[in-house]
Amino acid sequence: MTTVEIFLDSKTNVFFPNSEITGKIYLNTIEAEIIRKVNVTIIGRAYVFFLVSHYQESRPYESEHYYLNENECLWKLNESNQLLNGEHWFPFKFIIPSNAPANVSEEFGHVEYFIKADIEFYGKKFGGNKKYNKFQYYGFSVCPLIDLNNLDPKLKLTASTKITQIEEKCFSCAKNPLNVKMTLPKSGFVCGEKIPIKIEIQNKTSMKIESIEYGIELKCLYVGGYEWFWPRFVETVNKETSFYVAKDCIKPESDCFICNILIPPLSPTFTDCSILKLEYSVFVKIHTNAFFQSGPIISIPITIGTVPMKKIESEETLNALEILKSANFLEGSNRCEIGDNYIWTFKEREGPKNVQPKFACYSNLSLNEKLSVKE
Repeated sequence: MTTVEIFLDSKTNVFFPNSEITGKIYLNTIEAEIIRKVNVTIIGRAYVFFLVSHYQESRPYESEHYYLNENECLWKLNESNQLLNGEHWFPFKFIIPSNAPANVSEEFGHVEYFIKADIEFYGKKFGGNKKYNKFQYYGFSVCPLIDLNNLDPKLKLTASTKITQIEEKCFSCAKNPLNVKMTLPKSGFVCGEKIPIKIEIQNKTSMKIESIEYGIELKCLYVGGYEWFWPRFVETVNKETSFYVAKDCIKPESDCFICNILIPPLSPTFTDCSILKLEYSVFVKIHTNAFFQSGPIISIPITIGTVPMKKIESEETLNALEILKSANFLEGSNRCEIGDNYIWTFKEREGPKNVQPKFACYSNLSLNEKLSVKE
């Protein structure tokens, strides 16, 4: 019997680009005489998989991109290097590349990182002497340095949008408008920050506003390929999904008010990958009592980073990496549903199961600008 475990030299199991990741492979065995190698591999990859209906069949579309794929042999049997029964520790070290993105765990795609321990045996199995392997996996998180202070200066500016909906009445030429305006003090945020949403309403219709829904919407873009065997080519298909990662609902008591929505632990905005992209926006949706007409919806795109904006422009510039390291790293949601759909692929997928990714969150932030209902 052989027991294999992986330990990382980290309290949080969160690592940064250009940083070292160190750890040990623990091996406890009574089968030392048939062990031939101890290998360790570090994997960081983006993977997309979804099904597309085509007439009466479903076709699997998938794509893969590696950010990290390195292997090291920690021990190999030879005449001068014998392994004995008992406990053994094998240290390892790797470097996280500078372009490594944050973990992503969405419905049809993910970015995952893990360590794989591979113990190679040669002995009796299935009635004869054969080579076989025992694997162990351990997942971890990567948090990239996305400093909002160094991105587009427009992220620091107030952002607003408005929409007008005309009431539709039968046998009437009157045009009674419902005007809705939304304002944000900026459009760059980090997880743990509260977004103040100023909502202004001018209702000259006969419709009654029953409630207002607001929150954060995530739009995911997946790019998958299907390989045709004859003629030989790869067909590429894009798939988009969107859903609310945070939302709330209120009954308005005035025509101008401010609502706050907390950004939960999330993957930051991610647009640099060719097969998987994440974009966020703040939305406001008006619910009225109109029977044949839905209420207006407005939204403003936002960027979620990992290093917050300075409170004031004159504030001393601190080391962005030190600020990032001071964050709280909290578990986010694992919404990936690929799982059993791997049966549709022609190659076996590997890696740890049900890993909860961690993201940088801040709890001591105050607003750079304050919105006023009197503006």
